[in-house]
Amino acid sequence: MAEIRPTHQILIFFIFAQLLALMVGKIMIDNAQEPVFKALSIAPEEAGSAFNVLYLIGSVILAAIFLIIILLLPIRDILIRLLEFFSSTVSTLIVFFVILFTLNIQSAELIALLLSLALYAAKSAFAPFRNIVAVVASAGVGALIGFSIDPLPTIVFVMLIAIYDVIAVWWTGHMVQFAKKFVSMQTTFTIGVQGTKEVETKRAGKTVIKREPLHLELGTGDLAIPAALIVSVYKIGSFLFPAASFIGSILGLYYILNRAQTEKRVFPAMPSIAIAAIISLLIAFFLTYLWNALNLYQ
Repeated sequence: MAEIRPTHQILIFFIFAQLLALMVGKIMIDNAQEPVFKALSIAPEEAGSAFNVLYLIGSVILAAIFLIIILLLPIRDILIRLLEFFSSTVSTLIVFFVILFTLNIQSAELIALLLSLALYAAKSAFAPFRNIVAVVASAGVGALIGFSIDPLPTIVFVMLIAIYDVIAVWWTGHMVQFAKKFVSMQTTFTIGVQGTKEVETKRAGKTVIKREPLHLELGTGDLAIPAALIVSVYKIGSFLFPAASFIGSILGLYYILNRAQTEKRVFPAMPSIAIAAIISLLIAFFLTYLWNALNLYQ
């Protein structure tokens, strides 16, 4: 059986996270008047308020500072495990609860909690479940943000996160340090795949293709933030906008994965994902405007 390239494996996980987030987010948005879903909103202000952007970006920065402090402590491994357990369980719980609640399953909260705990236990026992937990958790975070915040503030938030990602990876470097620690501990804060890549070399004047080991990691923030954008723009009222954001995100991720593989260096993923997604959204807005204008003249 043909080997699935590591870049394609990452893309598959990414696509699954986006689709799962959109499904969960759509359920929440379509049933936004349900008291239980209203209670899940993380927005401190009205969904369209600009303050929500400050709240979200501030939360990201505070979380980074908190992690920096944790890494300086002698019990850092224990604290990281506790943080992983709490964040993964809560995030996957949201996904399971929304689905079970929509299916009118009684005791949806309890069953969702048990499923979340079982999934985390499976991750602890079987290494391959790390990526599954990370994907489901990312979908939960993305759906929750997209449900809570309106499209325009979400777009601004995504742009700011892209800038922050560049600073955190290439300037301060703290995101790289986080990633190294998370990968060494095999946490659900990243998804990771292993495989091989083709490398061309010259031997006796001839081009020889050989295969070298390749390991790729992607932070779960790079799954959750694009998912939040896809869910949020669903509120505009047409699947064209989530589809455009979805396609743009995939293209942006594919580009940066290939560049990272070719240049053998760490790249911030969010700038490429954000730029491609927003450009795709702008195209979708233009096409919608053009279509409506043409209909007016008919």
